[in-house]
Amino acid sequence: MASNKIDPVTAVQDSIDSLALSLFEALRGVRDAVAPESLSAATPVQHKEETEPITSENARGELKQILAEGTEIPHEYLNRAFDMLEPDYHAFVLSHLSGSEYSKELVERFREIEAAKVATAAAAPLPAKEEDIGAATEESTPIKYQPPATEPDIGFVGYKFRKLFDAGWFDGKVIEIRPLAQGGKDRRVVYTDGDMEDLSVDDLRDLAKLDPKHNIKKPRLSIKLKKSNSTSGETKAEQPTATSSTAFIPKIPRTEGEYIKLLHQYELEQDTLTTQQLAQNVLEKSANVNNLVANLPGMERTRQMQMDRINELIEKNQTAAKQLEQAYELATQKREDVRTALDEHTSAALGLS
Repeated sequence: MASNKIDPVTAVQDSIDSLALSLFEALRGVRDAVAPESLSAATPVQHKEETEPITSENARGELKQILAEGTEIPHEYLNRAFDMLEPDYHAFVLSHLSGSEYSKELVERFREIEAAKVATAAAAPLPAKEEDIGAATEESTPIKYQPPATEPDIGFVGYKFRKLFDAGWFDGKVIEIRPLAQGGKDRRVVYTDGDMEDLSVDDLRDLAKLDPKHNIKKPRLSIKLKKSNSTSGETKAEQPTATSSTAFIPKIPRTEGEYIKLLHQYELEQDTLTTQQLAQNVLEKSANVNNLVANLPGMERTRQMQMDRINELIEKNQTAAKQLEQAYELATQKREDVRTALDEHTSAALGLS
């Protein structure tokens, strides 16, 4: 029956081979993390094996509900969302709506970051505003909304508006003009919570009329409170009641800048985590090699003890070699004596002597 035991020296050799392989993997991981030429190769491809374009019939997730009939989206376009050199924000939005797993990971990380910001802001003390301090002396003059000079006209890309939903007012922005859209709803808009919708220019004009910012006859609630405080002589500053649990957290990055920052930060975190795991693996295997070497027979001896032992073995080997040489010479002499005696007896028996 063959033995399955492994001698200590072989175990050390196997551990060293495993450590060398782990070091190679760690160096390759660090190279991929820092080498610019490896960025494109490290792009997470989500739709590599897909060949047919995405349509309203085969779309998945929320994209199936909003994709117009007859519209086709190539899978290669969705992969542009994760190009580390030139990430495409609109491709990311479509990929997220189609249920991409990598987009889901990015969104979850984004919401974690935003929640941490909200918690930090809620814990920090808020300084008193000058307008709140001077609320008692503020005159009740009508306040009109003054749009900035650079604000785009209604319906143009970048135009901002507000719309009332069941959950309250939400800010929206025109992000795309789609001339081929059906029903006149050719303005693609996105809200602060990440939801998207198609509206027409007339819809945007109607929303502008209903927006409290554009209705100068209806002052805001904060102005009413200031007027009442001024009338009663109270000068207490308004105290915010929003907490981290009630503060608004957007569903997805709202701008291209936010998305690019998120993508690079997430990739950096993943590279750091991978490097840490590789380093931990190397350290564990290195410690295993040290333990195996320390447990080898004779490893508890000092260098001088090892040298003395080696010299002792050399002397024993030399003594054994001399004894072997003497035995060989004796055997050779006896062989010659036997041959000589045999020759003499043979010659005498044959009468040749």
